Amino acid sequence: MRGEFAATGIVLKYGVYVGAAIIAVGLLGLFLGTGWHEAVIAAGVAVVMATPFVGLLTATEKLLSIRDYKWALVSIAVVAITVAGAAMAWLT
Repeated sequence: MRGEFAATGIVLKYGVYVGAAIIAVGLLGLFLGTGWHEAVIAAGVAVVMATPFVGLLTATEKLLSIRDYKWALVSIAVVAITVAGAAMAWLT
């Protein structure tokens, strides 16, 4: 079962790498005095913030594919709570 969730680890690792790289590009723009640095940094932060959610979706898909319905249900509940919380935050 150890290697079964390798995709989740890959998503988490590379999500952080990509987010950090985007933030680094934004910081470079800040030091160079460009006008686009704030949007790029915000995009990098958004990628880093979304990475755990995408990892959760990846784990949920794997749990469903191996027919571990108990933990898949828990994972789906966490996804639902996360989406509801984000929707409430966005609407206020």
